[in-house]
This record gives sequence, C-alpha cells and structure tokens, in this order.
Amino acid sequence: MSIVVGITGSIACGKSYVSTYLKNKNYLVIDTDKISHEITKVGQAGYIALKASFPEAFNNDILDRKKLGQIIFNDYSLKEKLNNILHPIIYNECKKLINETKNDIIFLDVPLLFEAHFDTLCDFVVCVYTEPKIQLNRLMQRDSLNETDALKRINAQMPLERKKELSDLLLKSEEDFNLTNQNIEKIIKIIKEKTNG
Repeated sequence: MSIVVGITGSIACGKSYVSTYLKNKNYLVIDTDKISHEITKVGQAGYIALKASFPEAFNNDILDRKKLGQIIFNDYSLKEKLNNILHPIIYNECKKLINETKNDIIFLDVPLLFEAHFDTLCDFVVCVYTEPKIQLNRLMQRDSLNETDALKRINAQMPLERKKELSDLLLKSEEDFNLTNQNIEKIIKIIKEKTNG
C-alpha cells in the first residue's frame, strides 16, 4: 500500500520548487497541472467538455488558456463552472495513477487541494508556505504584476492560514533555497517515520 502525501499551498509560496526537488530525488510526484493540460488536449474529455461550455476560449479548435483565464477571472460562477468540469476528471485520473503505482510514497501536487476535495485521496497533507512579503514579491516578479493585481490573485484563493490549519505538516519555503531544501528533507524524514510507524 502506498502512502499518498498531498502538497498544497497558496500561489507563489514555493510549491512547484518543492515538487521539483522531490522529483529530482526520484520520488513520484503526480502533478495535477500537468494532468489538466493532458485532459484538455484535442479530443480528450476535458477538451470536449470545455468546448461545449466555453467555446469563446478556443482559437481554431485549440484551447487558449490565457483567454479562458480572462473569461473566468472576475466571475465566480464561471470559475465554479470550470472547476466543476475539470476537477472530477483530474480527480479520477489521480485515483487511477495512485491505484496503478507500487511506490511506497506518492506525492500529489494540487494547488486547490482542499477546495477541490483532493485531500480525500491523501494520507497526509503538507502545506508549503512563506512570508507574505516574499509571496507578494515572487508573484509580482513571476507574473509581471503590479502590487494591486498580485494581491487580488492572492486574496482570490482560500486564505493560507486556513490551508495551514487543515494540513498535517507545514513546510516553510525560505528566501535561501538551501534552507528550503533542509526543510524538505525534514518533512521527508517525518513522512518516512510515519510510513514505517
């Protein structure tokens, strides 16, 4: 039986860095963003469902993710509609991958882990967090946003404090990557102890 560890966190908190580190250490990381891209390729289940619900987000039969983002960004009901289409498909794909895998530990990288109820697939959940100031600066630099727009994106998500409360383990993403790496190793050690316990 594999142990499934969910990895979540708010935007620009360092979750992708943690996942990449784990992949480089040869751990299996199921990346839901990657699955989302796979299922929205031409002819796939997500593609067919989105084309029926958001035809204006397509250019010559190709999904324009930027356009889709603009359509849903300021409209909560459309965002919900999108999530209700994609999340069940992604959830089932994750479930299938977990069931097919023989690895001792499987990491499941899900940005909206609690919001989309992916925590039901996990034995433990790790929340990656950082200082609010670092988060804001990272997001502004990464997505070329001004402070107002960056804060708007941060505030559109479930509050980080709530994610921390719901998680089993907390992993701090530091400005110094060496310190972050040490924090990841500590978490791996705890998970292995729990797994063998």
